[in-house]
Amino acid sequence: MAWPSAGIDRCVWQSNVIEYFKGMADEAGVPYQSLINLYLRDCIAQNRKVQIQWPKAA
Repeated sequence: MAWPSAGIDRCVWQSNVIEYFKGMADEAGVPYQSLINLYLRDCIAQNRKVQIQWPKAA
């Protein structure tokens, strides 16, 4: 499946995030970059919101 080209952006990921997606990508037989893109597209399609609880200041 070809996705429309939207340009190239750079992201800085923590190594544990990349390793997580690389492991899942190996199991699925797809490039990890494609898996990250599919996951993010699914977040958009499902209108998911990030839930963050910041620690309270002391």
